Amino acid sequence: KALKLGKSIIKAAVQGFTKECSVDVLPHIYSSGDYVIMDGEKELKRVDEKTIVRSDEFHNIYTASAVSTAPMQLSFRVQKGNLLYTLYEGDANSWMTAFECYDSNLYTAIDVWDNYQTFNRQSRLYKNGTLYHLFSESHKDICLRTVCANGSDIYSGGYIYDGRSHAAVWKNKELLYTLYNT
Repeated sequence: KALKLGKSIIKAAVQGFTKECSVDVLPHIYSSGDYVIMDGEKELKRVDEKTIVRSDEFHNIYTASAVSTAPMQLSFRVQKGNLLYTLYEGDANSWMTAFECYDSNLYTAIDVWDNYQTFNRQSRLYKNGTLYHLFSESHKDICLRTVCANGSDIYSGGYIYDGRSHAAVWKNKELLYTLYNT
């Protein structure tokens, strides 16, 4: 049982054979809102309201944010200290709706507005910096709000607007079901 953070070397000797093993006890790191917390007490990183922070099972800390690159233009970026990838550069009316880390994979959803005045929008889902899928259904408006993974399956939830909004869930690239208000 680990008693405190740090590094220990355990040695064992039996009948002239000696073995040793190095053991590192690492802090538990998790993200909460705009903070990254270590063991529930120490703030590791503070970010602004436009940045989402996540940590993985190996205690790596990732940030995803939108950076203004020109008037009315944004660049969505994922970093692990340094820049890992730029996901999308485009209209300032676009925004990041989800950023999650599962099994060493990073999933990021971005709503891309083709025309803000006509409410024509697409949601794009990226896996490790690569466009995973681009919704091509005939719906006028799709917006992802969350993403999660279970093994090789990727689930995403959000809403579809086709004259009225209703919740929807996708598994991989297929629409599973929609929930309509009655």
